[in-house]
Amino acid sequence: MNQTSARGPGSGLDRLFSTTCVNQSTHVAVGLSDNGPGQSQVKKAAIIYGDFVALVDLAKKAVIAYEQVGWNFLDCEQTYNILGEANWLPFVQRLKDCGAEIVYFSDSPAPHFENLLDAAKALDYNPLWMQEANFYDSAFAKWNTNGNADNVYVQMPYYPFEQADKVPATAKYIEIVQANGGATSLSGAQATAAFLLWAQGVKECESNLTSDCVISALQKITSYDAGGLQSPTNPGGNKPGDCSMVVKLSGTEFEQVLPTTIGTQACNPKYLVSLTGPAVDRAKLDGNRISKAAE
Repeated sequence: MNQTSARGPGSGLDRLFSTTCVNQSTHVAVGLSDNGPGQSQVKKAAIIYGDFVALVDLAKKAVIAYEQVGWNFLDCEQTYNILGEANWLPFVQRLKDCGAEIVYFSDSPAPHFENLLDAAKALDYNPLWMQEANFYDSAFAKWNTNGNADNVYVQMPYYPFEQADKVPATAKYIEIVQANGGATSLSGAQATAAFLLWAQGVKECESNLTSDCVISALQKITSYDAGGLQSPTNPGGNKPGDCSMVVKLSGTEFEQVLPTTIGTQACNPKYLVSLTGPAVDRAKLDGNRISKAAE
């Protein structure tokens, strides 16, 4: 089997230019069990995901990663229709009957997860929910006026926009976007980081500006943080870094819970774990950890 490393719920590098997707081969496993809430709940974990291949693979990789840092997944894995469900109550009831105290949901916030949270409220089911970085979403936060998402935790390698006063790169990103009439978002910050990485390669090539030259220059970059916009990664090795943070939704605001020092990331080599199995094999990685699945 093809071995891969993954950032267990969190983000990694997908090829050279994506800076926050779970990598085909590297996952960072920092989360609630690491000096934060959820240290006991991780022994009774469950997973639910949509019947879409990308979500299935992401979920399978997350399980492999989390199990390596002490999570125990109960026998109540569930798959829902990616187009939506008429009734989410049976899914919640299954989780509740199973005794799951922490749930990993693989998808996006709206509308499925919001519907699931409403169903959980109706059945008085209150687990911890561990999510990927795409759940750091302003629309999702605004939706939570009822508090149904107050137990949602999100792992991310970027700095929340609420911390712009402590992170100059985040402040500069917000300033540039707003000055041009744009809207800030995590995907926008990711795109900015990707552009800055490309620009770094372009600068190295000077007048010899070819795609081969730029790629060659980028392959020599082994530590990259987009000027402080994200935690350091290794684009040259096509690997994520070993830093991340966990934020929690409280009402309509995200609050940092790990590490406890605001505006910093938790870093530890043990967060990087290796993945093997069908979900990894399907990526068909070559020696440079580049997927050949589409060929």
